[in-house]
Amino acid sequence: MLDSGIDETHMEFHGKSISFMEFDSSGFPVNESACDSGNHGTHVAGIVSGNTCGVAPGADLAVAAVLTDQNGTSGTLAQILAGLNWLIHANHGGGTISRCPVINASLGAMGYDPFFYPITQVQAILNTSLLIAAIGNSGLEGFNHHASPGNYDTVLGVGATDQNGIVCDFSDWGYEKTNGVYKPDMSAPGRNIVSAEANSVNRFVSMSGTSMAAPMVSGAAALLIESNPALATDTQLLRQELLLKVERSLNRESGNVDQNNPNYSRIGEGKLDLK
Repeated sequence: MLDSGIDETHMEFHGKSISFMEFDSSGFPVNESACDSGNHGTHVAGIVSGNTCGVAPGADLAVAAVLTDQNGTSGTLAQILAGLNWLIHANHGGGTISRCPVINASLGAMGYDPFFYPITQVQAILNTSLLIAAIGNSGLEGFNHHASPGNYDTVLGVGATDQNGIVCDFSDWGYEKTNGVYKPDMSAPGRNIVSAEANSVNRFVSMSGTSMAAPMVSGAAALLIESNPALATDTQLLRQELLLKVERSLNRESGNVDQNNPNYSRIGEGKLDLK
């Protein structure tokens, strides 16, 4: 995962194999000792595979700390690109981790930014890692201005829904004309999600955002790989399988219909459903 880091001392991660690397603003690796520059990464990691609140508690983690400025809320393009390259290509060794078939990116640059597009094309060609990214939290201002890399055609972009399956008011959506695709691809719960709090052993905190929805889908991808290990080496098929794991009955609810395009649902293919 690409994020602010991880507090591996939290009870949610006891017993897990965690591969970690922090990158500086120029994209150089600077620290292999797990830490979190804020709380965002720890919270996201807990959603993916926390022992009690994770979607896939059996999954191990590889964490690239790339949001290391402003209390773990921002990073440079060079940092993020270096972290993504490390997750895709490094041998993460230790325990069961050797490579990353699923990469969660709960981050984004507003609007269409082509900076990351070439490496996501490499991912698609190699077919051994699937990038799952938050679509962004600009709400009405996010119409047709959702965030990169979640708005790439090569990336599974995730929006957020509330407890009733209705799109959250902050969740971005719309048509990305550069690649000619509607986004998000699918959605998942993203409001008031409880997960691990950094700098504590056993505290939890509630947070909202598409940053919380994306790791729900990443955890679901890990579960699919657990049930069918062949998906780890065919991540295009993994993407297809994820898009089948949605509930579509709420797509036409009034809150989910894009008034600019009544044939399009603001939650994409539907809301994640693991039943």
